[in-house]
Amino acid sequence: MENKIIRKATIAVFLCTILVCCIVIWLPYSHSWFVQLKEEQVKYKGQINANKSMTAFELLKDNTIKAGKNETLEIKNRLRIPLPEGITAKSIKVTNDYMKSKIEIMLPKGNYDFLYQNPIIGSSDWISDFEINRVSKGLKLILTMNKVVEIKERNNAQYFYLDFSSPKDSYDKILVIDVGHGGTDPGAVVGKVMEKNINLEIAKELKKLFDQQTKVKVYYTRLEDQKPTYQQRVEVANSVEADLFLSIHQNYVSKGSDSYIHGVEVLYDGEEEQQQIRTSKEFARICMEAVSEASGALSRGIVEQNDLFVLNHTKMASVIVETGYLTNSNEHEKLLTKGYQEKVAKGMYAAVMKALETEDE
Repeated sequence: MENKIIRKATIAVFLCTILVCCIVIWLPYSHSWFVQLKEEQVKYKGQINANKSMTAFELLKDNTIKAGKNETLEIKNRLRIPLPEGITAKSIKVTNDYMKSKIEIMLPKGNYDFLYQNPIIGSSDWISDFEINRVSKGLKLILTMNKVVEIKERNNAQYFYLDFSSPKDSYDKILVIDVGHGGTDPGAVVGKVMEKNINLEIAKELKKLFDQQTKVKVYYTRLEDQKPTYQQRVEVANSVEADLFLSIHQNYVSKGSDSYIHGVEVLYDGEEEQQQIRTSKEFARICMEAVSEASGALSRGIVEQNDLFVLNHTKMASVIVETGYLTNSNEHEKLLTKGYQEKVAKGMYAAVMKALETEDE
């Protein structure tokens, strides 16, 4: 019995001796490992703190440079957003507000720490700023662009991508519909009727027509009761390199609310340079004929007007279509009806298709 105890004790001492020897041998290495681990933790925390001191735009550029050193990336005119666990591309909402040159990306359940560890990367000469804002539903990413761009969404299991392209590279023919006045600017007011509302209703009828075709890309300066500045209206047209610019307005005379003056009138700038597709004067004449014919309104002809901001600052053939006189009681009543608004819109649609020499589908 005693021999068995002695034997077990001897084995235990032997094993302990081996264990101690191993510890002694590996102690310097384990110390180095712990020191390295500690250094990496300090470095990681330092990087996180450094990242948090950067703006989102600075961080985007910095992460993109670092990623480019470690992997082959096609990131020109592209944004790559990592998908947090449990979030699919379908749950991400993207809004392209081209009038403000901003793209908003709503990332539900997103958080800052995830993006610090899994950075967003991408590059484009068109990105002038980038923000990440915490909202109740997650994170809202805001890209400020220095021009109007088209976006295309795509994804895989790990990333959500936004590809940017110039409108001119995406579409053959481009039109900008400018909906006159809006917001705090009512335009002409006769009784309780405000010009801005009629302009908007005609634009909505026009949108229905253009939505049924694919040959002409159309941008609208507003589709709600908003007030874009003159500069914004011009900038969106020039930024998308539009072929035509058509501004919708109503006319009036300052004397009385029941004037005998009525009919359609089209304004253009006669001091422009030669355009690629049409001159403004040619486009004005086409609009005059088409809108008058479709609506049955009197043609008051085309008028050269060289001092209007939206006409003399746009770089394409540009016109203002005054579709009727709110100060003429008969025309006033017509312009308030959906049927007449549809006729005016059909005339404008036909004019654009003819000016662009595009057959209707």
